[in-house]
Amino acid sequence: MFSAKPSLGFMLLSGSLVTAGIGAALGLAISYLQEAQLKRREIVSDFSTKTTAFTQRVTPEMMASLSLATPDGSESAPGSVPAEFRNLLQQLNYTLTEDPEARLTAYHRTGGEPPLQRIADITLGDFVAPEEDAYLNHLTTEVLSRNHVVIEGFPGDDTPLSGASTGVRSLLGTGNPQPLGAAFPIVVEGETFFIVIQSRVHPPILAFTRVMELRHFLPLIGIAPLFASLIFMGSWFTRRLQGLAQGMNTVTEGRFDYRLREAGPPEIEKVHASFNAMAESLRKTTDQFH
Repeated sequence: MFSAKPSLGFMLLSGSLVTAGIGAALGLAISYLQEAQLKRREIVSDFSTKTTAFTQRVTPEMMASLSLATPDGSESAPGSVPAEFRNLLQQLNYTLTEDPEARLTAYHRTGGEPPLQRIADITLGDFVAPEEDAYLNHLTTEVLSRNHVVIEGFPGDDTPLSGASTGVRSLLGTGNPQPLGAAFPIVVEGETFFIVIQSRVHPPILAFTRVMELRHFLPLIGIAPLFASLIFMGSWFTRRLQGLAQGMNTVTEGRFDYRLREAGPPEIEKVHASFNAMAESLRKTTDQFH
């Protein structure tokens, strides 16, 4: 008779496969979060190396050309930006497109009030005005108070919960771009300047398909023998239970001399022995009435 209920073997196999699948998914998720964190560090290191190397090459002529390009400190027109500064911003491209999102803002330390005078603001991409840029103001405040280099990356990942949340969004290639920031105090001909550089990292650069490599999936090959053993065990249990059910049907029909082979694991052997004892007891009882 057909039954819609799944067999025990099928339930064992399905449960084991689901458990193995969950374990594999968790393993891949942990590997992704670790690799994404390494990728973030790699990006921050690249940003730090490029910006630090640039500020070490700044010359009085470069600062003079920058001041001339934006005499009032307003946003520079693309054609007026000195080549050295434009090339730097082009190198700080973490968008997976040909169009970087980067900003360079230069200040001169006045020694009075206000303590800083903006002399240039160069942007590639969509940025708000310097006065409204909270992250720019944060970097400027930090470098002014410390008077030494400030380099930050992915500031939203400071806490484990926030970092995990960012990792989940990056897994899907969604979420908001993450900022990178650096601020450098430099002295040129006795004058102190602050160069503040920003760049944005777009989420797709940390997506699962870009971070994970083939080597991360190789351990999953080990699941294949597990699947094979689970199929074998499910089939074996099904055959044993079917044999027990067949024996019960046979005894029900009056064949009390039917016996099951007492073999296999101790638990199965004990069940078969109990069945045989029951059949023998029924045979003796029947014989007393005949």
